[in-house]
Amino acid sequence: MVARRSCAGLLFFVCVISSVASAEQQPERCAAAIPANVSAGALAPDMIALLQRSGTFRAQCERLAQTPGVRVKIDITCVLDSGRAQTAIHRFPSGAIRADVVVLFGENYRELLAHEFEHIIEQIEGVDLRHEVAEGRAWQLSGGAFETERAQAIGLQVLHEAEPQDGQQWKRSSGTGASAHAAATRSVTRRSAASSAGASPASARR
Repeated sequence: MVARRSCAGLLFFVCVISSVASAEQQPERCAAAIPANVSAGALAPDMIALLQRSGTFRAQCERLAQTPGVRVKIDITCVLDSGRAQTAIHRFPSGAIRADVVVLFGENYRELLAHEFEHIIEQIEGVDLRHEVAEGRAWQLSGGAFETERAQAIGLQVLHEAEPQDGQQWKRSSGTGASAHAAATRSVTRRSAASSAGASPASARR
């Protein structure tokens, strides 16, 4: 009886040590690869470069990678009704989320991707946007859309981290230096519950 307890305790100790060592040796999943649940399309090269430059953006992608019930699709468009990017959020009865991100061609993809990803993470975390408005951390735009200080701050933070040291801009990015940081941003987040017949869309614009 004593021997069994000792062996069990030793086995448990070895397993814990092994698990910790394995966790320490495991590299970041998003250090140089796009999460499996994110389809970046034509922006894949830009996104990989951003992952290598920005720790904040890597953390965002890790959060998405850890949420398999979320699917993100990114596209580029030449025309948007307003703003520089928008995200349509589709919620399903199962709790799954599909986010369709559309970015205006030629804009600063670094800032826009981080900004829109943060809105998706807000949805994952179940952020109460009306409460955020009441607390002064968000505001509601016409049509029932919301913008948050959190998403704007993250977008600018990632832009700052990704700024090339040699002063050269990425080929697809617009604006330079201070002008890029000072560029006006507008993002909208709308939410709607999915019906049993399928998901009904919500949209976000920036």
